[in-house]
Amino acid sequence: MFVIVILGILTSVALPKLMLSRDDAIMTKAKMQISAVRVGISQLYSKNILKGLDTCPELEKDDNTLFFEGVLSNGLSNEDSILWELKEDGDKKTLYKLTIGKRSCDFVYDKNSSRNCRFYCKKNELCEELGK
Repeated sequence: MFVIVILGILTSVALPKLMLSRDDAIMTKAKMQISAVRVGISQLYSKNILKGLDTCPELEKDDNTLFFEGVLSNGLSNEDSILWELKEDGDKKTLYKLTIGKRSCDFVYDKNSSRNCRFYCKKNELCEELGK
């Protein structure tokens, strides 16, 4: 009986921390993906400038099997916990939807080189957690 009580107490303390750690890991992975995309954009934009081209790099390649293949050597594939969706690819802006668990937010890639080819999150609670 005493062992069952101790196991119950340990479970009630440890399980919430375990779940919190998983959520933190997923959020950290999403932040790393966003950062990698931004660094890739910056590097390719700098290369374009050195070539005398004032153009933002394309984020996607034609086959669309992975996301951000235009700026990341391996691209990103969707997972159960982090899902990217290409919503609209226009001449001046590209819109993405990022879903983490049951929450989502929109990202905009501004292809205007005078704005330094910005990749940013539209404001909402998830954007705040991701650090914009």
